[in-house]
Amino acid sequence: MMYALFLDGAFVRTQDHDARPDPNPAKGYAWYPVGAPVEGEPAGWAIVDDEAIETVVPAPVADPTDTPLTPVQFFAMLDILGIRAAIETAIDAIADDIQRAVARAKFERSASYHRDDALIAQIAPLVGISDAAIDTAWAQAQEIG
Repeated sequence: MMYALFLDGAFVRTQDHDARPDPNPAKGYAWYPVGAPVEGEPAGWAIVDDEAIETVVPAPVADPTDTPLTPVQFFAMLDILGIRAAIETAIDAIADDIQRAVARAKFERSASYHRDDALIAQIAPLVGISDAAIDTAWAQAQEIG
C-alpha cells in the first residue's frame, strides 16, 4: 500500500509499504495511507481523517473554439438541438447567389466544422440559438465518437 511521509506536518514523499510504518513523534514524522486525490487549489498534500490526500489542480476546460467537430459530431449536435432544418432554411434565404452557394457547400460538405466560423455567427441568431448554447452543445458534441 502507498503511504505518505509527513515531517512536521509538511509532505515529504510517498512510498510503498506492506504495513503502515511506525511514526516517530520525537523526530516529527508520521506516515499516512494515501487516499484518492481530489481536485482543488492549491495543489499539495493534506491530512484528512488520518489519510494523506493529494489536491490536484483540475485540467483546464478546453475552449470549444480550439477543437473542430467532425461531420458526424456536427450534424448530430444540430439534430439533438433540433435546428438542422432551420439552418437549411436560413441558408436558402441568403439573397446573394454566390454567398448562398458557398454557405450551402460549407454546411453540407466541410471535412471539419470550426466554432469560430463566420457562417455560424451569421446563422445562429436567425435560428434563435445563443453563443452560450452553441458553446455548450459544441463541448458536448466533442464527446461523440
